[in-house]
Amino acid sequence: MKSEDIIKENEIPEDACEVCTLHEKANELLDDVILCPKCNKPLKEGGAGYDGFVVVGERNGYGKDDLIGKYPLYHCDACGNDYQELYALMPIPIKWNAGHDIFYTGGSHFLMEDTSELNKLVKKEVFKSIEQYTQRIRDGESGLDSWNLLVWIQYAIEGAIAKFLYDNGYKK
Repeated sequence: MKSEDIIKENEIPEDACEVCTLHEKANELLDDVILCPKCNKPLKEGGAGYDGFVVVGERNGYGKDDLIGKYPLYHCDACGNDYQELYALMPIPIKWNAGHDIFYTGGSHFLMEDTSELNKLVKKEVFKSIEQYTQRIRDGESGLDSWNLLVWIQYAIEGAIAKFLYDNGYKK
């Protein structure tokens, strides 16, 4: 269910924390069922003639770096297809925010993995760009302005992230 749908259907008091209220209302509204990500109808256990857990690989073939695991299988009869929609319930990292007493996956705002190496790499590369910029100004180079620094920092950040992703097997 989308957060905005819960917010539209429920008034959040002026003095209340929107985050806490949203999660409290969602807890009241959502049943203890797993919903289909396409149609929001309840999923049913098993599917395709299998019950319980099934082995799921990353692709329809084999690659030496592919991940493979065993996960509970569910299906959706309500999507209106001739074939069942199948889903494996695969674990994803979540965090607990004790301040709001909520759990979250990070969505598009947070990396859930340990990012200390990425942080070091980005800081190092950005610092190199800043050092280069200030040194060129000290050396009397003309025609430099903040645009140059912003472009250099942008490339430094993109390069650091690309290197991190490549080194950790996300980008090959």
